[in-house]
Amino acid sequence: MKEGKANTTEEIGDMLYVESVERDAGYVMKGHHCHRFFEVFCVESGACRLLINEEIFDLKEGEIMLIPPMFLHYTRYFFGACRRSVVFFAAEDLERKTIDEMPDGIEFFREPRLVRLTGEEKEQVFRWLAEMLREEHRRDRHSRTIKHLCLQAFLLNCARATGVQEEHTEFLRSRNPHVVKAARFIAAHFAENIAARDIAAASGLSTNYLSRLFRERTGIGPHEYLVFIRLQHAAQELVSTNDSITEIAFRCGFSDSNYFKDAFKNRFGTGPRAYRKQHEKTSV
Repeated sequence: MKEGKANTTEEIGDMLYVESVERDAGYVMKGHHCHRFFEVFCVESGACRLLINEEIFDLKEGEIMLIPPMFLHYTRYFFGACRRSVVFFAAEDLERKTIDEMPDGIEFFREPRLVRLTGEEKEQVFRWLAEMLREEHRRDRHSRTIKHLCLQAFLLNCARATGVQEEHTEFLRSRNPHVVKAARFIAAHFAENIAARDIAAASGLSTNYLSRLFRERTGIGPHEYLVFIRLQHAAQELVSTNDSITEIAFRCGFSDSNYFKDAFKNRFGTGPRAYRKQHEKTSV
């Protein structure tokens, strides 16, 4: 796939195509482009900025963006070297069972979707990506079928990761569109240094009005929900990785490890270290 001008590009003969490329800092594309097939943009290492229509996404290692057909997009590499892989596929490559397992079914594929991967989820998703890349280079008579099967596993593991985020959103039990937009923004950007004004902007309301509406509809404020999401992901990483507590705290959006430990204990009734040990025992 050539990254080219701001119009429709159709250079790929076989729509199920996978590639992996490392871009140097400062690499500049020629312009926005779009195409008639799906693209899954995966950041394997480093970071980059992805513009989709009028939205900007700063992606880092372990983050994946699903780009539906005919969405203009453009990538910039401001943050240093970045290895990214892309998977292109047509609607015909989606199995009905795969669609049924996705959050929201076919609606999952109609808008850009950010999937954030950590721990075991990241290993599983990138394992299937690696299998597709191997078959792309092998190209024997079985490769197309194997790539097709790997694509289903790849997407289903993305759905598993997304499902965790969606379950957190369902916890709120609110159907108000502004509250849902705010909650989904938090679920997608919890690891970043986001402020109340960022959440409010995503919801389409003022900061004060969103705060009142969010609490009125859910019983908690946006900041409390942000902390809840961060703690849920931290708890998952404590039992699925061997990373230090400080590393996990920072990766899940906490800038102060002491605050993280206090908040974790308030949420789960025990500190992060004891929580990890408890789950190590139950998993033996």
